[in-house]
Amino acid sequence: MQTDPASLSVSITSAFISLSSLLSSILIFRASFRASVRPVLVFEYEQNEGWHLKNIGQGPALNVIVSQHRDSEWFHPVRVPPISKERSIALTWCLHDNEFGLGALYEDANGRKYTATCSNDLSSTKSGWRFGPWPERAIGKLWANGNVVMPSADLR
Repeated sequence: MQTDPASLSVSITSAFISLSSLLSSILIFRASFRASVRPVLVFEYEQNEGWHLKNIGQGPALNVIVSQHRDSEWFHPVRVPPISKERSIALTWCLHDNEFGLGALYEDANGRKYTATCSNDLSSTKSGWRFGPWPERAIGKLWANGNVVMPSADLR
């Protein structure tokens, strides 16, 4: 039995199109899934209340560390509680500060890392951690009453 070259060409083309469609569907599904759980943190300033960190993304922001920035130095890292979708947290230790930039390191529910920064009224969010990390003993903690407990200087 001899195969017609035209029908062989049609079969190969059909197989290629089917495989391409399958791969495209997989890639679109993965991108959609990532976007469905990705938190996006932004710094907001409110005249009466000062700085807040707000989650405008689709998933919770976990393991959040907020830090201040001057020149090329990141300092004063503070761990804050997780921030769920459409929620914000007051940054009580830098309420009306306009001298330093702000940054946040955080993770999504799948452990992917992100960075949000705000300096001179320019905001950005990027994949990966772009500054830090610090040893755990050097990170302050935000308590429920809004007070920040920083580690003693000899522990840093």
